[in-house]
Amino acid sequence: MAMNLDAFKTIWAEYDGKLADSLRLNRALLQDAVLARTRSALRPLLAALILELAIDLVAVIALGAFLAANVARVKFLVPGVLLDAYAIASLAAIVAQIALIGGVDYGKPVAEIQRTLETLRIVRLRSVRWILLSAPLAWTPLLIVGLRAIGVDAYAVFGAPFVWSNLAFGAAFLGAGVWLVRRFGARLSASGPLAYVARTIEGGELRRARAAAASLRAFESDAA
Repeated sequence: MAMNLDAFKTIWAEYDGKLADSLRLNRALLQDAVLARTRSALRPLLAALILELAIDLVAVIALGAFLAANVARVKFLVPGVLLDAYAIASLAAIVAQIALIGGVDYGKPVAEIQRTLETLRIVRLRSVRWILLSAPLAWTPLLIVGLRAIGVDAYAVFGAPFVWSNLAFGAAFLGAGVWLVRRFGARLSASGPLAYVARTIEGGELRRARAAAASLRAFESDAA
């Protein structure tokens, strides 16, 4: 009876070892599959960002040429500088996002990958939030610079008071928007329309990447 019990214990230990090996293999295969989904989900976003980067670079170069050509004319120089600063800030945000995606190390723990994806999400949301807030301020410089590029003086067409009042309105809108975000940011982000905008800004590709990493982290927690 003792020998049978010992034999049973040996067989049980062998099966237990095989089961543990099988679980480890299945876990590794699942990790590889989910990380592959995360990587493939980020590829379209990276491609879109590279395209945006190229467009912004062209805009920055073109605006630099505009500033050089109008350096002696303050009424064109000032809106050109504002627009150039706007384009450079947008360029910096795009570069930051590309760096975050390129810095994802799929060999690291999933928690670290999730932190990187969350940082990427925050950078994207902040970038688009500032674009939306500053759009009214950027519109008038864009109008002046765009018309000047084709040889039309916006001040002569619309009148200087109209142009400068629109610039003042854009600056006031930006200041009010910043104040509202700082004062009521949590309440605004919880509202239905703004929450929908936030989800749209985040992008489907990024949501899929975060969901894939989250599912793997949940599996790791259950298996621990």
